[in-house]
Amino acid sequence: MKKVVCYGVCYAFFIAFAIGYILNKNINIFSLVCGGIFLTAVGGIAAKLLWRYAPKFTLTHINIKINFKVFIISWICILCAYIPVWLAFYPGIASYDVNIQVKYVMENHFSTHHPILHSILLGGLYKVGCVLEKPGMGIDYYTLIQMIILSAVFAYAVAYLYASGLSKKLCICYAVFYGVFPINSILAVSATKDALFAVLVLLYVMNMLQLQEGELSKKAIAGNIIITVLMLLMRNNALYAWMVSMPVMLLIIKKNRKKFAVLQFCILILFFVFSQGLIALTGAEKSSPVEMLSVPAQQMARVGYYHEEVKESSSLSRFIPEETIEQYNPYLADNIKFYMNSQNVRNNKKGFINEWITLGIEHPKEYIEAFLYNNIGFWYINDLSHTDIYGDKEGFGYLTDARLSYDGNPIGKEHSYFPLLKQIYHNCFVENQYLNIPIIRLFFSPAFWWWLLVFIAVIIYYKGDRNYMLPIVFLIVYYVTLLFGPTCLIRYMYPIIVCIPVLLGMIRKERKEE
Repeated sequence: MKKVVCYGVCYAFFIAFAIGYILNKNINIFSLVCGGIFLTAVGGIAAKLLWRYAPKFTLTHINIKINFKVFIISWICILCAYIPVWLAFYPGIASYDVNIQVKYVMENHFSTHHPILHSILLGGLYKVGCVLEKPGMGIDYYTLIQMIILSAVFAYAVAYLYASGLSKKLCICYAVFYGVFPINSILAVSATKDALFAVLVLLYVMNMLQLQEGELSKKAIAGNIIITVLMLLMRNNALYAWMVSMPVMLLIIKKNRKKFAVLQFCILILFFVFSQGLIALTGAEKSSPVEMLSVPAQQMARVGYYHEEVKESSSLSRFIPEETIEQYNPYLADNIKFYMNSQNVRNNKKGFINEWITLGIEHPKEYIEAFLYNNIGFWYINDLSHTDIYGDKEGFGYLTDARLSYDGNPIGKEHSYFPLLKQIYHNCFVENQYLNIPIIRLFFSPAFWWWLLVFIAVIIYYKGDRNYMLPIVFLIVYYVTLLFGPTCLIRYMYPIIVCIPVLLGMIRKERKEE
């Protein structure tokens, strides 16, 4: 069975590469056959290598006692690495959904579409700044708080790895990664929920590893409850990933299964108590059901886009107007989802489902292609669609340094103390000049981090240590939820990216000692 998994994963990677290549290129049958033969041969070689070297990896046991000195030094170094980037984009990057979340608080009109807890934190600080007649102070303080939190959690991860026996050199490498790698430094100064959510996922992964290594002490239980509840409150799809992964975890867990099940049930109850409490406190409205229809919307719109007779039919147009179908973008569901007739969808759910099923039966090819195009960046390592999702929209590329506005005023008055550094980051990751650097560009691909997680999962599965599979299961299920989202952006993949050093560190240490 282990051999089947090793070979299956390697072939899956090359099959994904082939499918992605086919979707992005117009190729003839001869090239397709030749490419298939080549990829089959390469996949076989890769599988044999993985099967050969997998036994040489070993998993280290987890030492729960963290070296405080290593933590403090790492924290200071990582935080100091963020400060120049912060000053370059001072008072911080106010982009993505910041304007909507600020509007929630300023107008006291919330929605569950965005995490209420994060909206209160972000919008609350902005409102305090407005009360003091210094609106920029809010985004300034938010960014500073976020930098401190991220650097502290990353420092804890480094200290965690050091306590587990990882060499000092590798710990330094991971500290440099957390402090200097552009994805980390830019998102650390970006007012987006993804940054705080990512470090909560990282804490969750480390806590789950520690929880299974030792006994269920009061301290461990308290940590698991606090971290998990906050994580679930910080991102809507985290709840789906957690609830789906939990039964799987209970099946593979070794010891304290009943206690662990009770603990997770208590967490679920507490989450709903806090979640409903926040909704009652803010009077938040439920988000539109259309928000969950990214994939069906893309599939139906693709059929209408390529089949004129379907587009003009009343059965489809009552849910997706013709002018909306004309805006179809295979890589971004927002163009369709936000302009569907949500009222008709809400009032006629059965009719919508029937139409979706009927079109799928009649046009299966378009449905499959719509799904694959919409999430291609998550599995095709050579994809470029995620670098230019918003087209010519100013300030948006692989990452963004755009400054959104509320009520006609920019959220935070921009004043760069290091304009040259800002220009370098802008050119590389907004204008996407990093794509001109061979090999290095792959490290910025969302799919690269997915396949690295799969590689780690295969090694852990091969070694047969169930303790390590618990957080892996959650990360894999979280990844699956991304495939049904509106598009592929690197920030959606960020929780997995920050967890990779910890998981990778766990399987490298003993290998070196052997």
